[in-house]
Amino acid sequence: MAGKTPLLDQLKSDKRKTDDILLPLVEKWLIENGNKLDKYSSDDWSTLRDLMVRGALRNPRVFSPSGATMCRRRQVIDKNKKFKQIPITDPKLLRIFDDGKWRHFRWQMLFYKMGIVESMELFTSLGELDYGGSYDVVVNLKLELNKKIQRVLIDIKGTHASRFNEIRLTHRPIYSNKIQVAIYMYLNDIDIGLLWYENKNTQDICEIVIRRDKYFDRIIKKYVKRQKYMRRYAMRGAFPKEECNVDERDLQFRQCPQRNNCQCLPVNLIQNGALLKVQEPRRINTKKVFVQHNEMKRTKVKGKMGARSVPLEK
Repeated sequence: MAGKTPLLDQLKSDKRKTDDILLPLVEKWLIENGNKLDKYSSDDWSTLRDLMVRGALRNPRVFSPSGATMCRRRQVIDKNKKFKQIPITDPKLLRIFDDGKWRHFRWQMLFYKMGIVESMELFTSLGELDYGGSYDVVVNLKLELNKKIQRVLIDIKGTHASRFNEIRLTHRPIYSNKIQVAIYMYLNDIDIGLLWYENKNTQDICEIVIRRDKYFDRIIKKYVKRQKYMRRYAMRGAFPKEECNVDERDLQFRQCPQRNNCQCLPVNLIQNGALLKVQEPRRINTKKVFVQHNEMKRTKVKGKMGARSVPLEK
């Protein structure tokens, strides 16, 4: 039949030896609808505009999953409104960020035109935790294993050629990317996540599928505990010990947007107590508190009572 190609037949029969769940669908759609890529309806433009608005919104009151593996002190400083980050003045770095932003828009719109998108750039958080953020895309895919439509959370990443080849060869994602997707899956109760890596040099694609298993549960438990430590610091206006050498020769310190604030912290606000144990909050005996409150009202106290500071658990 006219219009068919061997590659299209191969994709339709799904005979390629691959574990990819999204890339074959994207390639098939591009072959059949490639001429529609540069044609946008009024609905498409409205969706793109909505993405741009949502992408610009950030909630500083929560810890972002994208920074979960970063220095804990930096994360606590980021959450404190009193501190301002060092503005980016490097033109190359600004171009890199701009390239990443439009890469997200391009792929989000392609998934949208494919008709598989459930939601995009939707902010989610969990009540008992301060983790929260906007995931890139959630799509609905009919997987070959069980023939059922399942929700898949996608995080779009761009990387240079050498790192991309390493990821594709080892099939191991960047650790911080994996943790970010895992936390978003946890926040949204989704069983399958996908890291969508694009080679900046060649536009090749490598996808890494992440599923909820025993290892996933251990990772979530570790980072939920880590987040509780940071939350306690933030609530008390204190800061954990630094996790770098605080030296210009240290790459981590040199690239940190909070390095100036980190060096200017008052010594009395830096808690070096080992972050070893998180205790559950004690249950309050409301009847006892009510009685004590009435007793205090009947007792005359001269002078002012100063608030007693409570150190972090050691």
